[in-house]
Amino acid sequence: MTAREIHFIAGFGLFHGWLIALLTYTGAAPLGIAGSFASAAVMLVGGMAAAAVFFAIGQGKEKRFASLADGLLVLAVCLVLVVYFVPSTLLALLSCLACGFLCGSLHCLFGLASLAFSKDEFAPIIAWTTVVASLVAVGAFFAGDLLPDYVQTLVLVALPLASAVFLRRMQEGSKVTGPAIKGADTSSEKISSRFVRLLAAVFLFGVVCRTCDVFSSARLTGQAVSSVSLFASHIVAAIVLVALLRKGRRPGSLAFFYRLALPCSGAGFVLLALPGHALAATSAGAVLLIGVGFEVINLIAWVLTSYAALVAARPLRYFGLYVIATYAAMLVGRLVNVVVLPYAAGHAAFLGLICVVVLVVVVMVVLPEDQVCLFEESLRLSAEEKAEGDVRRERCVAFAAAFGLTERETEVLELLVRGRTLKVVAERLTISKGTAGTHIANIYRKADVHKQQDLIDRFEQFDGAR
Repeated sequence: MTAREIHFIAGFGLFHGWLIALLTYTGAAPLGIAGSFASAAVMLVGGMAAAAVFFAIGQGKEKRFASLADGLLVLAVCLVLVVYFVPSTLLALLSCLACGFLCGSLHCLFGLASLAFSKDEFAPIIAWTTVVASLVAVGAFFAGDLLPDYVQTLVLVALPLASAVFLRRMQEGSKVTGPAIKGADTSSEKISSRFVRLLAAVFLFGVVCRTCDVFSSARLTGQAVSSVSLFASHIVAAIVLVALLRKGRRPGSLAFFYRLALPCSGAGFVLLALPGHALAATSAGAVLLIGVGFEVINLIAWVLTSYAALVAARPLRYFGLYVIATYAAMLVGRLVNVVVLPYAAGHAAFLGLICVVVLVVVVMVVLPEDQVCLFEESLRLSAEEKAEGDVRRERCVAFAAAFGLTERETEVLELLVRGRTLKVVAERLTISKGTAGTHIANIYRKADVHKQQDLIDRFEQFDGAR
């Protein structure tokens, strides 16, 4: 494992563990708000606002956004320390808002930093990051009962500072920004429908799985049992993903991994709805299964988001949308908890059934397994395919120079000579079918051919001269 990978895993793991600890355990201490809903809601709204800024900023302005994140880090740290010495509900809410903005900013910046890795490297890296984050979060849970408030406050300050240091070290000497597609029109780039479906699945799955918290709040499971089981489930899901990748599966391994989501989460909700839900072993098993299913979706979504951003003209938009979807799911899930909590104890079976039905709709309708497979195959290249693509790209550049093709027409040519259809060209380059058709017609005219097969034949026979 390289130093850059270690810096990313440590930095993102510390940040993510800090985020989970803030959302799960922040109550009267150390931020001074009675109860956790208000603080969590303010944080999540702040995180979504930061992600929306990240989505909207223009290409090439990442350094300005990173400077903003540095300012937010200083502000959040100062506010947390002030709240400890001068307890105040207003200051605590401002501290939560600043922490939320910081969370959204760091989440997006770590996403952008992940583009320094190849696609083959990233999935195992994010899996090990999840392990680190889970260990940090469960450690925060137990430390909350053992450590005095001032130590908890220092930890709350130290974690994001350490995370930011690792992020800076990881970024040293690497250039991970800028359009991934040369000559791409960043102003007209469209988000693919498959990515929208992925975000919808993340949102719905997140809301449903956060319903699991209702059972804990209704004292059907204990807080300690729920916390340990939940973070153990994240570690299990991460290790399963690494094991699948080490078996050398070709593209499609994420789709295979996706199969675990519905049976695990569905079985967990069924267990919680059974009459014996009060048993500690049953509760722990239920939370573990639900957590595995949720983390499967989370890992797949993060990996595919990075894949999509890596080949996009505006990668910033993908990470911004992903963060908005995940934070919105957590916020709506908490609102659902508030609404259904009074009925949880007496209607566990009904709530469990609703959750299972929603999960089935997500997996069967919103994001079926074949869509995950198609999405992965459209984005992920093996080393051999990449080498072959580099050779083909050089030939395409020579062919384009010989026949007077524009940069955009050259990009279309690369797809056409690989046998891709007009629909695929439009999706890959995030342009409309009409625009793709115009480019294809211009290529045919300049190359003096009338159909795609003729173009492929001329390309294969091309010897560098017209």
